[in-house]
Amino acid sequence: MRIISDIKNNRWFFVVSVALLFFSMTINLMGIVDTESFYNRNAGTEALFGNQIVCGGDAEGGFLLSNWSAHGRNVQLTDCNLEELRPYTSSFNLVGRLYGLGYKGLSQLVSVNPFTYIKFALISNALFVAAILALFLVWVRTNFGNITGTVALVLTAMSPQLMINSATMIAHYNVICFILLVYCLYYYKLRASHKYRAYFWAVLAVLFCLKALTGSYEYITTYTAMAAAVVGYYLWIQRASIKTYIKELSLVAVFCSLGLLTGLGIHVGAIAAEKGSVAEAVNAINGKLTKRVAGETDVNPYRALGRTAPEVLSVINVYVDTERRETERNLNRFDLSFTDKVVDNILSGINYLMLPVVSIPVVMKEPLATFVQSFAFFLVILLVAWKQRRSWAKNKVLNRKVEGLYIGLAIAFVGYLSWQIVARNHSLVHPHLNGFTMYIPFALLGYIVIGLLIDDGLQKLKRSYK
Repeated sequence: MRIISDIKNNRWFFVVSVALLFFSMTINLMGIVDTESFYNRNAGTEALFGNQIVCGGDAEGGFLLSNWSAHGRNVQLTDCNLEELRPYTSSFNLVGRLYGLGYKGLSQLVSVNPFTYIKFALISNALFVAAILALFLVWVRTNFGNITGTVALVLTAMSPQLMINSATMIAHYNVICFILLVYCLYYYKLRASHKYRAYFWAVLAVLFCLKALTGSYEYITTYTAMAAAVVGYYLWIQRASIKTYIKELSLVAVFCSLGLLTGLGIHVGAIAAEKGSVAEAVNAINGKLTKRVAGETDVNPYRALGRTAPEVLSVINVYVDTERRETERNLNRFDLSFTDKVVDNILSGINYLMLPVVSIPVVMKEPLATFVQSFAFFLVILLVAWKQRRSWAKNKVLNRKVEGLYIGLAIAFVGYLSWQIVARNHSLVHPHLNGFTMYIPFALLGYIVIGLLIDDGLQKLKRSYK
């Protein structure tokens, strides 16, 4: 198998990658984020342990496995029975069920404290995600060289929201998506036997079914675009026709949808068992989806901006008086004026543009550090690199790969924006998770471009000294 061969050929790089990523997730090795501040800002949200572990709730909601308030109620870890986990409208709770099954089996052998078990589960989850991400980095090193692979590794380890959220049990935001990414990178083939391609598409559908069982419909457009970005990259390298592009990307949409619908069908059945009928289960899921897509949210863009880029918000506040607007918006959020809606959308856009992609582990004066680390600055670098690509990707083969990367980046960028457009209310409530979706795989592909730029710069420097 190609993936096994690549690991053998890059075994030390793989081991170092797993170790660096794991320790960056668990002990903040790279100095990427103020951990205490992060937890304080997100106390009571899904950023801590994730909504996969639900205790004592019903099909409408449930308790998060943490010591903070959740869904308007309070629960202590000691109150949680891990053997009685239930689904709710945002998730079938597959991960919670698996961890609960593991706890049940283990507790029959030895006495285990739930909190100790969950800490062990968190560490295990982080290690597994680190290993899957390391496979992606091995692919980068194999296809683009040692320098590019190393740069991609360092930047990935310095990605705050990627590292923090990968250390949680929000598996539909890390485990499944990275397995999906690595699977597509290693196993997608345009020119292969019918049997091989049938297996590929079938497994893709299974992975999307698992995504639906862990995260339901949330961020489904971003996940579909992730698979499409990889396919688009390979199609460009192989000089596929427009007709082939349409055919292959349509297959991505079809099999992703098939997997999603299968998973949602299982989810509906699980909720129906709680509520008593399929119709009530469908209405419960549809009600939650409608609220997230078209309903009003209690969180406004000013607060979201303050959580993701507080320094930027303080500057904006001087010009648009966000504190006053926030108060007025809370009082009149169901009857906003046209001006308020325009301001809301502008500030929402600034919020997403200011999300940090890479945290710089050195002290910089704010708000300069925020700007340098921002998604907007990251975009500028990629656009300048594209315009100047012939000066640093002179080899025809490499140039073709770079163009393919930008095809993938374009598709991934659409995928990143898609959920924020389709489900703006959900996005405003989860600014900490929107930052994660920029990596799957937009930022990760962007790291390859930056690695190639640094590699070219080092080669030119080396030649200048000869």
